[in-house]
Parts: sequence; C-alpha cells; structure tokens
Amino acid sequence: MGFYIVSDYTVFQRGVMPYISTILEGYPDLGPCPECYEVMGQLTGDLRVELADSPAKVWPDVFECEEYRCFIVSQRFVDAMRANNIRIEPGGRVEFEGPIVNGLSLDDAPDYHWLDGRERHQAGKMDFDASGYVDVRFCKVCGNRTDDWKSSRRQREGDPTPPFVFDYDASTGHDLFTTDLSPIVFFCTDRVLETVKKCKLTNLQFFPVEDPAGENRIVF
Repeated sequence: MGFYIVSDYTVFQRGVMPYISTILEGYPDLGPCPECYEVMGQLTGDLRVELADSPAKVWPDVFECEEYRCFIVSQRFVDAMRANNIRIEPGGRVEFEGPIVNGLSLDDAPDYHWLDGRERHQAGKMDFDASGYVDVRFCKVCGNRTDDWKSSRRQREGDPTPPFVFDYDASTGHDLFTTDLSPIVFFCTDRVLETVKKCKLTNLQFFPVEDPAGENRIVF
C-alpha cells in the first residue's frame, strides 16, 4: 500500500482556481492558550467564508483556505469517495458570502464541506524521530504540538529531508486521514489517488511520503 500527502494545488493555478481569504463564522477566536500561549483555534459547525477577489475561472473539488489551512472539498469529492467505499467525515458545510467579485457565479457553485482532521479522520501516529523532528512536545492544555525546528533534520540546509514515517491504523477504515503531526495535514492511501484519477476530480496534488520535497508529485 502506498501513502501520499494530499492537498490542494491552488498556489500553482492562480487566475484559474479561487481561494478562501477569510473565515467569517465557524472559526472562533479562543485567545492564547494559558499554558503554551499559542492561539487556540479550531473549526466548528458550518463555515461562512469570503473568497479572495483574485480572478478565477473554475469551481474546484478541493479549496485553499488562507486563514486556516483546512481541507475543504466539493460534494462531488464526497460522493466520489463514498461511491468507492472510502470513508469520509465532513465537519460541516461551507457557505460563501456574496457578492463574488472574482468572475465566478454562486449559481454555479457546488456544495462544499470541510473535513474534520482533528477527531473524525485520525488514523496514524507519527514516528517523529524517524521523520526528522527534534524535541516534540504536546501542550497538556490545548494539545498544540511544538518541536525544536532549528535543530530538525527537516530544516537543516544541505541535509536530505527525511520521509514522513508513521504507524497507520487500518482498523479505522480511513484511506484519507491525519496523524498526530497536525489536524490539517492530510495523508492518504493509493485508493484515494486512484479514485481522484478515475472520477476526474480537480485541483489536487499528491506526493509520496518518502518524497517530502514533492519532486515526484502527481497533479490533478
């Protein structure tokens, strides 16, 4: 079984694909954590969002969100996964605040959903040492992960970037999943890649976990 990191491909398709600039509702400001002082934020319920005003031509199957890099997918994406027996767990709907000024029409927009990578899609546990992270810690209050980034083998210039190494729990039934690395970094099995290819879903990139630089990325 092959594993990939999967995300949107919007940054390479400016002028074609739209992106979300602001989450207006559904991302409450909880302030800094009293323990680690990191901003405590997570999505909840349905989102109301605002699109950037940069030109766009196509409603994609996976959206980029600048404010919080969550995984937002179209109803077509959800239907394609379920039709191929791939478990998928939307956290809520995504509604766009009008008017849209980037050239697209809300009348043509499909339904969109964000995927809950914090609780409903977890299926892996990272081997942080093997993956090149140093001094990984989790806040006992908010759960935020920190590490010594300057000492990390993922950061040191001249060192080859280590692969992502994790234990995958197939018993969860998730082929599209997160790990304790982050609730917004999604991994997948080759079943997801093949479904995207077969169903001609758009605006996605995949690269093997052993190729963290993305030199062998696959784009749809």
